[in-house]
Amino acid sequence: MHGPFRTLAILGAGNMAGALGRALAASDVVEEIRLTTGASLPAWADDFDHVSHRSIAQDAHANLAAVAGSDAVILGVKPHAIAGLAGEVAPALAPGTLVLSVAGGVTLETLTQALPDHAVAVRTMPNTPVSVGRGITAVAVADGAPEGASERVHALLRPTGIVEPMREELIDGFSAIVGSGPAYVYYVIEALIAAATEQGMSAESAARLVPEMVAGSVEYLQATGRDAGDLREEVTSPGGSTAAALAVLEHGGVTDALREGAAVAAARAAELGRR
Repeated sequence: MHGPFRTLAILGAGNMAGALGRALAASDVVEEIRLTTGASLPAWADDFDHVSHRSIAQDAHANLAAVAGSDAVILGVKPHAIAGLAGEVAPALAPGTLVLSVAGGVTLETLTQALPDHAVAVRTMPNTPVSVGRGITAVAVADGAPEGASERVHALLRPTGIVEPMREELIDGFSAIVGSGPAYVYYVIEALIAAATEQGMSAESAARLVPEMVAGSVEYLQATGRDAGDLREEVTSPGGSTAAALAVLEHGGVTDALREGAAVAAARAAELGRR
């Protein structure tokens, strides 16, 4: 491999950092990935010869060794631990190192204060489909970053899907919709599978066909370029069975519940960053 990044350090292998790690390990963007975790090596990392691993439980200096000489660092720990981890590795960061936080609610101000002036603080919010190159990641780079820093972030994250530059104040709202969004989709899929079995379908058929229906519907939406509301109306004949089902959903307040859930998620993300 001859990617634009020689070495990437991933500190911690939580869901988001692990999803990014899987995609980047399978790409040609990074030549070497240094992974640190509290204990064992994640299963995905064992599939790649260019991913090395150090356990913090066995080596207290594992994080410092991982970031030394790295072109980019992903901080993959819980929000409350981000500032401490950034401060821990700060002495080993080379000038110009990209330091990406994937933790919800942790501000660029918090990250910047924990890093040396010569490092580049980057706040990101990915969603888990980055693991298969179909994710969306919001990105905000700290003010005063050197020229070309944003382009380097885009180059690093390119294999993970869409990289969306965003004003930092919008990221908590983005997290509530796009970051958490896959969970909402899976929740609906679970409910539809349960409904399908109540209508007599086997559990195996329902588990196979419902996700395929969702994927096909999204592909049709993207292929046509039409508005989702238009396509909903296309399926909804007046007085028909689909109209009857949608009336039940509307009566149940599904739209309002989604809006309220997103608002609560955004507020919670901001709260986590203040802890």
